[in-house]
Amino acid sequence: MVRNFILSILAGGLLTCLSVTAEELNHYVVAATIIEDGVVLGAPTLTVIPGEKTSVQVSGDQGYELSLTLSPTADGHVLVQPIIITRTNNISPSFLSELGKETHVRNNNLEFKVSISAFESEGKVAAN
Repeated sequence: MVRNFILSILAGGLLTCLSVTAEELNHYVVAATIIEDGVVLGAPTLTVIPGEKTSVQVSGDQGYELSLTLSPTADGHVLVQPIIITRTNNISPSFLSELGKETHVRNNNLEFKVSISAFESEGKVAAN
């Protein structure tokens, strides 16, 4: 009886560890670059949880606001849904990106570059 109790505690702990690890692996590291009129306004790196909006805002003459939502697709790509607001531009494209490869979108004089990597449980970016 005591042995079964101990085994059930160990099994429960193992399941908890596995679920935490799975959740932690379900993060992405996003390296973004926002370019307007050939000038880099910013190059933030963000940790993003799929399906949750992540935002960064920088003030000033060359300030910007970037809001980003990521959703994994069945074929291993990531649906990227950014909203980029600068002093003179506002774009909100939706596009697919492949992990580890840079994707580039442009609208008139505003460019957005993004590279997405999986995030390992130890806090390291996975090699793709």
